[in-house]
Amino acid sequence: MTKARESASGISLRRNETFIDVGLVDDTERKYPHRSRIDFLNNQVDTKTATITMRGRLDNPHSSDPAESRPPLFRPGMFARVRLPLGDAVERLFVPEPAVGSNQDRKILWVVGPDDVAATRELQVGQKLGTWVAVSAVDPTRPLTATDRVVIRGLQRCREGKPVRPVTAAEEELDRAGLLAPAPPREQPTVPDHIPTPSASTPPPPPPDAARPAAAEPLPAPGEAAP
Repeated sequence: MTKARESASGISLRRNETFIDVGLVDDTERKYPHRSRIDFLNNQVDTKTATITMRGRLDNPHSSDPAESRPPLFRPGMFARVRLPLGDAVERLFVPEPAVGSNQDRKILWVVGPDDVAATRELQVGQKLGTWVAVSAVDPTRPLTATDRVVIRGLQRCREGKPVRPVTAAEEELDRAGLLAPAPPREQPTVPDHIPTPSASTPPPPPPDAARPAAAEPLPAPGEAAP
């Protein structure tokens, strides 16, 4: 709530739309594949649990047709993992998770310079999306950029200041789908109290178009190096 007050966005109903990403127990990669629209935020704290009640709406498609039976995905009593927006969106640099190495208690990244010489950069690791990890350089005088070539294979054979033979990684090795953000849900129509039964002469309404995920900006393919 502190971050939401300090920024122009966050958990608030003053804006038209506030979304929260949701994942169930099978979301082991923490991709949060479901998106919920918040439509209620209580203004009181529960003194017994020190929590604030929020309510979100999300699609729960199901079918009771015997020919194509599909039970609802969300049911009462289920536990979910959610990701809350806490501030304004900022640009982050993501690299494949295999590119992040360790040196004792530090996280490092091997970067190949224009002269094909390997060098390490100490990292701060942030959010994870699929098989990609948000990173930033600890040393502000040596920042990381989207044009840097990073080593994703053969990290153990790299040596500081030694030349390498870089080979561009194949596109199929990069899980770009993990960077796709889920599409916002559509407005859920209000169900009338009485639903008329369609007659034989009245064709059924067409199904709504499937929501398409928002495309992420393409990232440069990281390099692959071996001494």
